[in-house]
Amino acid sequence: MNIDELLENWWKWRTVKLEADKKLGKYKKKIEKIMERDNSNKIQSGKYIVSKRKTHATRLSKQNVPENIWEKYSTTTEYNTFTIKEVVKK
Repeated sequence: MNIDELLENWWKWRTVKLEADKKLGKYKKKIEKIMERDNSNKIQSGKYIVSKRKTHATRLSKQNVPENIWEKYSTTTEYNTFTIKEVVKK
């Protein structure tokens, strides 16, 4: 597979994923409304069960901490990110 094919496939599947994410978000909202209506955290059919639970994450913002505390306890995590965009032809 050459670079053009590779990037074309990435672009195509990225688009499919973004569209699927939008649809999934709409379904999640509908399911959540049913759960709220039924005052439940679970919805079930003959084949599927969807459960809702709260997840907590604790973060520390640099602007909310004294500088000496930030310098002593902060950690840096390094990871790769990839982006793709269409080339605009002039």
